Amino acid sequence: MLQPWSTSSLEQSLTVMNSSQAECRDSFAIFYSGDAGWGFVEQQLSQPLNEHGIAVLGIDTKAYFWNGRSPESAVNDLSQLITHYREHWHKSHVWLIGYSFGANVLPSLIERLPAEERSHVLALTLLGPTQDIFFEVELENYMRQSWLRTQAKRLRNAVLPVRHYDALPPLNNLRQQLPIACYFGTSPSIREADRSLCETARLPSWIKATAYPGGHNFGDVFQPVAAQMLRDVTSTTNLCHG
Repeated sequence: MLQPWSTSSLEQSLTVMNSSQAECRDSFAIFYSGDAGWGFVEQQLSQPLNEHGIAVLGIDTKAYFWNGRSPESAVNDLSQLITHYREHWHKSHVWLIGYSFGANVLPSLIERLPAEERSHVLALTLLGPTQDIFFEVELENYMRQSWLRTQAKRLRNAVLPVRHYDALPPLNNLRQQLPIACYFGTSPSIREADRSLCETARLPSWIKATAYPGGHNFGDVFQPVAAQMLRDVTSTTNLCHG
């Protein structure tokens, strides 16, 4: 059982969704969740990938980044995860996916990966990234935690406020290194400052951006998003072709 002040290890934060389908037998995906944890959105987006033959390793970022991690620590864990499952599943290609908080941190992790692990990453998919990044979860009303864990988190962030960074530089550092696609939900109720990086003029033109109705969680309609993710990644990489 986690203590109120503790953060989960990567192993404790991991959900494994294996697939018996053959379409993408040489590939798997690593999916970093939003800061609400591994939940409905992530499961609904992962299921069509599973049905297409892509095994998914889900990272619960609420658990993993609860009290913060350095990029170096997170990169080391990601590197070991890629190596372990490539060998365990005898697969060569890795597709990295992030939703919200997970989409924010992934570019910073990819640019720091050792060359060997980096060479197996074929594509990056960003779902609803924000305009800033941070490596510690901030307490939000939609997060369900015990009273003691919530109070410990509030005290920690009162003493050590979470540092925010511009989301653009890590993305620019990945230019011409791998295909990147960005998907976001639109809604007239979203404030300008809260809009996804995907729908701002700041997004580099070489990153493909696709809009869907329904706001940050795509109006809970995930099949079209997952289908487009698959079309884009299979058209720009050899993820499902050996």
